Amino acid sequence: MNQPDERPSPTAPDAEPHALQIGDLGEDLFRKLFYGHAAVKLVIDRESGKILDANESAERFYGWTVAQLRGMRIQQINAASPGDVEAAMVQAAEQRNVRFEFKHRTADGSVRDVEVFSNLFDAKGRACLYSIIHDITDRKQAEAAVREHEQNLMRAEKFARVGHWEFSLDDRVMRASAGALEVYGFEQREIPLADIQRCAVAADRPRLDAALRALIEGRAPYDQEFEIRRASDGAAASVHSRAEFDPATRRIFGVVQDITERKRIEREREDLILQLQSAIEHIKTLKGILPICASCKKIRDDKGYWQQVESYVTRHTDARFSHGICPDCEKKLYPGL
Repeated sequence: MNQPDERPSPTAPDAEPHALQIGDLGEDLFRKLFYGHAAVKLVIDRESGKILDANESAERFYGWTVAQLRGMRIQQINAASPGDVEAAMVQAAEQRNVRFEFKHRTADGSVRDVEVFSNLFDAKGRACLYSIIHDITDRKQAEAAVREHEQNLMRAEKFARVGHWEFSLDDRVMRASAGALEVYGFEQREIPLADIQRCAVAADRPRLDAALRALIEGRAPYDQEFEIRRASDGAAASVHSRAEFDPATRRIFGVVQDITERKRIEREREDLILQLQSAIEHIKTLKGILPICASCKKIRDDKGYWQQVESYVTRHTDARFSHGICPDCEKKLYPGL
């Protein structure tokens, strides 16, 4: 026995309605979607660039009426060269690119940065481009400000020989700024922990590891000076690094500064202090009370030995003697002269 067909009848009351098609909207509603839409819209003739139609948002954005826009060509609005405009229309027509960034002129003479989405469609045998335009001037200005800020930061880091870095406990990778890369001598922005550890000289490695553990465990801040060998050329350098740990993100943020020049100046200053201290000691020796013989004028040193004045002074200073005869002695020794 044949089973009855249980499929619902197309006219059954509980049948689902058919899917809505664009054609069901009607021309009037479709026109409202174009003219009344908040986005700027243009319909452009592919061959000539003539603006065939524009919506009310285009009128408000460009400052020309819809009627005026219909009498213009896109080349009058687009600040790019005619060749670049033509190349963009070719790409849009061939669907090789549907998104573009241009500068568009407005009726008051200002120029705005815009993002354009264009698609080719056929209008009764006429190739047309349907373009939707977004004003991205504020975004472009913000991007330019960020780029300028980043460039200034890079210049400041290079000038101060300082950089910043971030280390993730999860992937054990350090992400360094341009300044930090220059300090350590790396080229790639992401540096594995093992590569960073190899930069520090072996004598400093245990102290640095202990300081890092103390930072993560919350026992002490990370503030270290240590010696490294740059990864790029193996040159020795002194660095000062400070860091803080964020338990929520399991990331360490730090700064590093090349203090090689400062260390050199400190060593030179210490050497100079030692030299001055030595000179002061010599000066003190000669400034003290010196036992001297009332007859022969010999000086007794701190060990009890008697020395000629010339020998004592020469030994304790940089002075040297030359000998002569004073006028009084000359009269005594050579009375007839």
